[in-house]
Amino acid sequence: MQKQRIQSYDIYRGLLLTGMVIFHIITNLTSLQFDQRFFYWIPMGFVIFLGVILARFLQNKTHKKLILALKILACFLIFNIPNYLKSDFNLFELIKGNQVIFSFEILLPMSLLILISIPMDKLIKNSIYSGLISLIAIIILNLSGFYSYNLAFLLYGLVGYFLSLNWDLHSTATNLKNRQSIFALLTCIIPFIILAFGNFYDFIFIPQVFAVYFLIARVLPKNQMLSFLGRNSFYIYIGHIFVIKAISYL
Repeated sequence: MQKQRIQSYDIYRGLLLTGMVIFHIITNLTSLQFDQRFFYWIPMGFVIFLGVILARFLQNKTHKKLILALKILACFLIFNIPNYLKSDFNLFELIKGNQVIFSFEILLPMSLLILISIPMDKLIKNSIYSGLISLIAIIILNLSGFYSYNLAFLLYGLVGYFLSLNWDLHSTATNLKNRQSIFALLTCIIPFIILAFGNFYDFIFIPQVFAVYFLIARVLPKNQMLSFLGRNSFYIYIGHIFVIKAISYL
């Protein structure tokens, strides 16, 4: 039996897409200077909720996952063909995920997440334990000072995947009480306060991603525009990058 689409997931992805478009416009088409890490939760949210969707809707659907992963991977490889000719390109930078060299960088860890989730569907018995391992790995990487875009975003997605195997986020958001909403709001604000003092810890933005979802699901339960953007987020993401690049060359 096919699971019904959850609109709150689409609305949240639509919000994330809107934030990503605004970020790319500001950074590529204006001279405004700001700490870009204040937008870090947005691509993180995209990957985390890809993990959520893989767990809630595509679990054990190997064929669909393979098609989706190969489509996303093909887009990344094809759209980056001009970047392979750059003097600083090498295989290590591709594996690591160098955001200076590559465009559409989020597509590679997304495709890897989908592929890795295929064996995980069969192997994972304790999803909470696996989610904690992923979170601990993120903390260790962050505190060690080592940063790999691909590895970090793959781990973010795994956290979303593992947590959602046994946790219905939509039901939690639907039953959110006023006191819990205030706690969610504080969870959204605290990472920004810490970052404002110059301290960046990516793992504290993971609870923020979920907290923003809970609030948005409660405040905007049936926003048709954001829902449309969320349903078509992949194609709009690809399209807006090309549009921005074309404008920047004019």
